[in-house]
Amino acid sequence: MVHKDQKRQERRSWIFLHSIAWVESPGCCSGLGQRPFPYGWKLLFCLWAVCWGWFGFPYCSSVVNAHPQQAETSWSHAFEGDNWPNHAVWTGDLGDFDIVESNLPGALDPSALQLVGDESGRSILSRRQKSSFGTWSFIIEQRFVSSSVNRHRVMLFVDDSLTQASINGYGISTGGSGEDRRFSLFRLDHGDEQTVLSHPLEAIEGVYRVIVTRDDQFTWTLEVHDLTPTRAPGEGSGEKVKRIDPTHTEARFFGIRFRYTSTRRKKTTLDDLMFVQGDIPPSVVVDTEAPVISALHYGLTTPDTLFIVASEPLDQSALIINNATSLSRAIRYNDLVWSLPIDDLGVWAPSSDPLRIEQLRDWAGNQSTDVVAPTPSRYPTPGDVVITEAMIRPLRDDYDGQPNQSQYLEIYNQTHESLWIPSIRFHLGWKENGEASWKEVRCVSCPNLQGFVSNQLPANSYGLIFPEPTEGVDVAQSRVAKAHGELPLSIPFWQVDAKTLGFRSTENQLYLAVQFQDRITHVIDSVRLSEQSHHPLVPSTKGLSLERIASSNPMPQIKQDEEAWHYLHGWNLDHWVSSAHPSGGTPGQVNQSQSNQAQDSWESWVRLSPKRFSPNRDGLNDILRIEYKLPSPDYLLEATLFTTQGVPIVHLTRGQLAGSRGELTWRGWMEDGTVVPAGLYLLHVRAFGSTQSKPKSITRAVGVYR
Repeated sequence: MVHKDQKRQERRSWIFLHSIAWVESPGCCSGLGQRPFPYGWKLLFCLWAVCWGWFGFPYCSSVVNAHPQQAETSWSHAFEGDNWPNHAVWTGDLGDFDIVESNLPGALDPSALQLVGDESGRSILSRRQKSSFGTWSFIIEQRFVSSSVNRHRVMLFVDDSLTQASINGYGISTGGSGEDRRFSLFRLDHGDEQTVLSHPLEAIEGVYRVIVTRDDQFTWTLEVHDLTPTRAPGEGSGEKVKRIDPTHTEARFFGIRFRYTSTRRKKTTLDDLMFVQGDIPPSVVVDTEAPVISALHYGLTTPDTLFIVASEPLDQSALIINNATSLSRAIRYNDLVWSLPIDDLGVWAPSSDPLRIEQLRDWAGNQSTDVVAPTPSRYPTPGDVVITEAMIRPLRDDYDGQPNQSQYLEIYNQTHESLWIPSIRFHLGWKENGEASWKEVRCVSCPNLQGFVSNQLPANSYGLIFPEPTEGVDVAQSRVAKAHGELPLSIPFWQVDAKTLGFRSTENQLYLAVQFQDRITHVIDSVRLSEQSHHPLVPSTKGLSLERIASSNPMPQIKQDEEAWHYLHGWNLDHWVSSAHPSGGTPGQVNQSQSNQAQDSWESWVRLSPKRFSPNRDGLNDILRIEYKLPSPDYLLEATLFTTQGVPIVHLTRGQLAGSRGELTWRGWMEDGTVVPAGLYLLHVRAFGSTQSKPKSITRAVGVYR
């Protein structure tokens, strides 16, 4: 519950807590002849204070003694009766505690929870805690002087299990050694303890009530009362210390870490643990969205496992998975990932048999029922992912006005299934002893879920491996992105933390593999990259990538407006060609060397548009587009415009690499930059130099209008 009235919140918590503290304080009976109240009267007064503080009128509320399962946001424990160990609420070392008769001063009930302990000297208690704003209160008796080895930490809220070392949250220290022998509020930053508030009351042998509040202004208030009946309250008893600290707001657990020596095992007693939720600041985003399943991954062998990725951590012990032939349970792999053996699903067709998860519940209490999981991604097998482009010798010149290039390696999923790539690696040839120097590659665009990489390479799509010496560089600021402005940043990226990928300038034998954690490495593609694959008439291969030739491979699963590509054997040097793109390569995009073997609907291999070309700068038909399509990707191209008398007026290209298809443009300018007069001109296009196909040439008439 969220209390919208701050004054009502203060009435609910502070009046209740102070009333109880006052009833048991040594001075509560002053003016009444110093006659102590009978215990029954004390209890009635406390209950009246509870009801009045909670509702504003004397009507008994069940919240004080509410069962924790019924009070998710506000809860209390008086440890009455024999309800221990309470496995429905508490987790941890429950056997190290027992309910005893104690009659602690200020307690609602004569029973309390005592640390019994064992010889280990460390015990943990924990329960669910879903709010980080409100008031906490507890009574603690320590029959010893606190020290570095006899002290306890009451975790008001933390974002993970108390058994974890790297957690965030806040807690109360009940003492320590030397200057630390005081009650204090501390903050945990990934397990590192930082003091936020120190109370003036020294934590010596005695009974104390601790009250902590965090309000909707992020102000912490720590108040400690010395209730020890055998002495006057210690210096600072009842004082409040305050400080603002907004650092952490995610709450999952309340708990206590106990530390003790063998002689102090039975000298700590707890009672009246309580939490009342308060107002949540507007700046704190309250989770109101129900969890969903964001991904499924399968395909590992020995054993084959289905991994289920949730959109957020779930507050449940198992997932119930339902399909057409089975009902099974997935267990927690980590906070966001769940797993189960594929065999538990019976006869399951991943692409056509959707899985249903019966219920999902997050830590904020949001629930989803009957969730249909997405289509799973499969672990790749050899040939599913292939190397399609490689920049071997990048061009680096600090004085040419162009961004320096870097080496890169393009990969392509040539299946029509989404593939799961948990990790990828490669090497540049086997050693004589049969081993290899694998280059570790880190996915910089993949969600890493506590060591589990949930990365999907969609059907018929690309990914890129690139080097960058600085870890943590944004992909958009990397050398490969700056050198190739058309690189799509939405594809998966893997980074090698180095200046280069280690390619040799002459020839490389490259092996690409995938791996899941420490399981066996699976080689999925291997290629031979050589300088001999570049076009023989290219004056310099520096700055030009090698593109793997592919043919169009129509499949019934592919939409009509999409194309699937089948890549030719990567060890054949003739199956690689120089990139014809102006930037030297097409990382993350369809290679210009792709050859379309579908039926050619063009009247000829050169097509002009628009039909009426009028370069008069009116924004309409100002540019002549010259599209071409060639039977092989290793042609060189020349294109020149002539007058009808045969006088050349402009050379559009002179011997550039053409690729299998491409486009030239003409704005109606002559070589000197002047606009040609209206009239008829001749375009002559010649394709030559191919080692696979014959030369081609064509002359087309071009009309220039005004």
